[in-house]
Amino acid sequence: MPQPGGKASLVVAASTAPGVTTFTATAGNGAGSNVAQFFTLTVNPANGPVFTSASSATFAAGTGGGTFTVSAGGNPTAKVTESGALPTGVAFTPGSNGNGTLVVGASAAAGATTVTFTATAGTAVAVQSFTFAVLAPAPAITSWPAAQFTLVPGTSGTFTVTTAGIPTPSLSATGALPPGVTFTAHENGTATIAVSQSAPAGSFGFTITAANGVSPTATQPFVLTKN
Repeated sequence: MPQPGGKASLVVAASTAPGVTTFTATAGNGAGSNVAQFFTLTVNPANGPVFTSASSATFAAGTGGGTFTVSAGGNPTAKVTESGALPTGVAFTPGSNGNGTLVVGASAAAGATTVTFTATAGTAVAVQSFTFAVLAPAPAITSWPAAQFTLVPGTSGTFTVTTAGIPTPSLSATGALPPGVTFTAHENGTATIAVSQSAPAGSFGFTITAANGVSPTATQPFVLTKN
């Protein structure tokens, strides 16, 4: 398209077919000889969207959360969207620049979720199945002294077992408890070992187990002594 001032514009429409075209551009002012230039125009074919980010990710529960950037390449730039139910504490922000952001908050519960990402560029579409896992810290028995409780015969006392982990672990005891000794688990991840005055003298061993139903359990051999 000729323009005043010795300029011209070459316009390539979106509907232009891919390929290579050559032509000659000529400049002249009517006073001298014309000047010609050989010109090659290359229109590259559109590239359908392709996901370039991983198809899975892991996050740690209760640690402040994290983010994952979903990326798709292609020409033209793709719009990335998400479909599928997201658990509480998880959100997705779609993007029109070939990216999207998955945000896992600190309140997200432990577990695995599979959703679908879709990258759309014009009439071309790419679909990716994506799985992310929120991993909970495994149960741990944190009470101290870690493995024994000692009393003098004829006295009573209690020992509190404490734990850590997400979700809050529940406690149980396996093994023979002597008469006058009880093990009581509480909903807050603790348990109470109560020893009455009537409990016999001697050493008694049993095992304490902490479990949260998500991660592997934690066990601790425990020795109760009255001597």
